[in-house]
Amino acid sequence: MKKLVFSFFALMACFVLASCGGNPTDTLKDLTKELKDADDMSWEDYYSIRKKSVEAQIEFYSSERSKDEIKDFDEALTDFSKAYYKASDNVEKDKNKEMEELEDQLKKAKKDFREKQKDNKDKDKDED
Repeated sequence: MKKLVFSFFALMACFVLASCGGNPTDTLKDLTKELKDADDMSWEDYYSIRKKSVEAQIEFYSSERSKDEIKDFDEALTDFSKAYYKASDNVEKDKNKEMEELEDQLKKAKKDFREKQKDNKDKDKDED
């Protein structure tokens, strides 16, 4: 449920950002807020935020900026980076947990398979 709510929030944020056209500094600030407010984030949402941040940086570096704009952008980028790496830890933990669960399922499947193969060999010996 949390993922669904967050996905909806992320989608709405995308519409807001797209409609504003906004400046790159504001985009980074919005993305930072989105990262900080998210309790649970999917890998897809995490990737989408990263992509938007790179696009904002490209937009910023593609034109002339004043010293004040550069200072504001650098602060926003620093805040974003901190929030992004903190969120990456959470996303990685979730991915690692999913992988551990899959590994457990794989171990069980291998064990069951080997037991069935052993049972089949035993049956074949009994039939001879």
